[in-house]
Amino acid sequence: KGIDPKTDEAIELPNSPDAPFSALVFKVVPDSHGDLTYIRIYSGTLKKGSRILNPGNDRKENVSRIYEMHAKDRESLEEVSAGHIAAVIGLKNSFTGDTLCDATDKIILEKMEFPEPVISMSIEPNTAEDKKKLGEALTTIRREDPSFKSNYNDETGETIIAGMGELHLEIIKNKL
Repeated sequence: KGIDPKTDEAIELPNSPDAPFSALVFKVVPDSHGDLTYIRIYSGTLKKGSRILNPGNDRKENVSRIYEMHAKDRESLEEVSAGHIAAVIGLKNSFTGDTLCDATDKIILEKMEFPEPVISMSIEPNTAEDKKKLGEALTTIRREDPSFKSNYNDETGETIIAGMGELHLEIIKNKL
């Protein structure tokens, strides 16, 4: 079940490989070949090399590779269909909670809601050269973890990170 992005009406697709494609992104992990985007396919079939749509931001995405994951091992697949969980490479503008679908049969599945951060702290890079690296690292972590937020305060010149608790922020600091 989902909604039509044009009319906001409720629509339903059958859980069948023959139905129009729809899937939900539930995790994004950086990888040496590009981000691994984990998806659950709710309807239809996704083939390697397909062009699909993210109706939330109205951007088309290319699926260059599809993998079935077994811990750190991966098995390359030509296609996956309704009911499967897979990792895809090639998505640039899709994040945790986004819907992916056919460009002709648009649907937005129920989005995951993440709580707002409850604690924040200031961090700063050790050197001026590390400032750019810090910005890139924070962007990567935000893509992986939707409950993490970061921003730059112009008034104080501080980078503020915010998360779900002290342990969460400690883990982020260790990653950085």
